[in-house]
Amino acid sequence: MKLFVIPGLPNVNAEKVITTLNEVVKILTDHGAEVYVDSESKEYIDSSMKTAPKANSGYDALIAVGGDGTILSAAKVAVEWEVPLLGINAGSLGFLSGLERKELSELHRLVNGDFIIKERMLISTEIMIDDEKKVSAEALNEILITKSDFTKAVEFEVWCGEKIVCIYRGDGLIFATPTGSTAYSMSAGGPVTDTELNAVIMTPVCPHALFTRPMVFSPDKSFTVIARRTNNSSKLYVSADGRILGELGLEKKLSISRSNKTLKIIELRKRDFYEVFEEKFRSNI
Repeated sequence: MKLFVIPGLPNVNAEKVITTLNEVVKILTDHGAEVYVDSESKEYIDSSMKTAPKANSGYDALIAVGGDGTILSAAKVAVEWEVPLLGINAGSLGFLSGLERKELSELHRLVNGDFIIKERMLISTEIMIDDEKKVSAEALNEILITKSDFTKAVEFEVWCGEKIVCIYRGDGLIFATPTGSTAYSMSAGGPVTDTELNAVIMTPVCPHALFTRPMVFSPDKSFTVIARRTNNSSKLYVSADGRILGELGLEKKLSISRSNKTLKIIELRKRDFYEVFEEKFRSNI
């Protein structure tokens, strides 16, 4: 089996990531796997380790070692390379991870092919920058529209297909997948959604209205967001899983829909979503 490892370095948890990285590499190579990292990660591991450019070269799987941010970054690579991803938690929460550090002995199952693959839906967005450059991106967690001046409200108009959904004033808007329902959307009051489902969750950020609530839509709906008004010089920015894509100008349209791509997640042991949810958030209270 040919594997590529992406560690979350540099990182505030660098020591934990480096220790976990070396343990992972040793276990995998001891079980006969061909393991590669990019040259930037070489300094953190054994000198006999193989290096390769971060480009698709017939890998059977990608392994991310770090926290949820590392796994999100690796997910983008996994989708581009069309290979499955295994996340190993060496951070704090690690909600997206498939293994904890204490479970590394299970890695032999990856090499032996004793695992299952589950697919997670992605959402995609498209915006026009400077009236000439079109930018598109996909997200595993969420698409976020937010403003630069947090003391000023923005008026949004949201359409679902050909029908208007709402007009409201607030700080921003989140479009999340079920995977992302436990991230920023949950912090903003959105519903926790089982990752076995496919859906699009729209969660307003600090809406200035009594009865504006998050909404859950069919995954095949498409959306258009238009910023109708901002106070003073507040700018609006669009991001996908934390990556800034560009500025959304007034009266400009932002489109959001389900991506035709999916992320393949490796599970080495059967894990119930609600069991993981309770375990992760109970331990971080």
